[in-house]
Amino acid sequence: MADNADDKRDGAPIAKNGQSRYDTTLPQLDILISLQTAGIDAKDSDSAGGFVCNHDFYLLEKRINEHDQKLKGGLVHLPMLPEQVLDKPGHPSMSLQKEVEALKIVIETAVKESPPVVKQEQDMLAAVLSLE
Repeated sequence: MADNADDKRDGAPIAKNGQSRYDTTLPQLDILISLQTAGIDAKDSDSAGGFVCNHDFYLLEKRINEHDQKLKGGLVHLPMLPEQVLDKPGHPSMSLQKEVEALKIVIETAVKESPPVVKQEQDMLAAVLSLE
């Protein structure tokens, strides 16, 4: 499937001489438990998918692995908004308010044991995500 720029990811290596895969540096299980405890329907995955998400995730984790292993990074897939699935019966969706709540939980859980510099950067991201 092509992305919006008509670029097709055909399974070719993303980076020459790069690792075949990278794992998330986020506390995946802690995030999943925190989301489910808050009543947010969530599941974990070991794949970012075969679309642009996988490419972006790979490059993020490659940079962290090669340059600054103190940082945490990962990918969170969010479902479509309810108004985006009106003509798609059975397609998962979530309200924007619930998505924002979920992202706040992801950030709060991820920074619990972060070094101070990383926590400052993530606090700035949390402020950007705040819609209140």
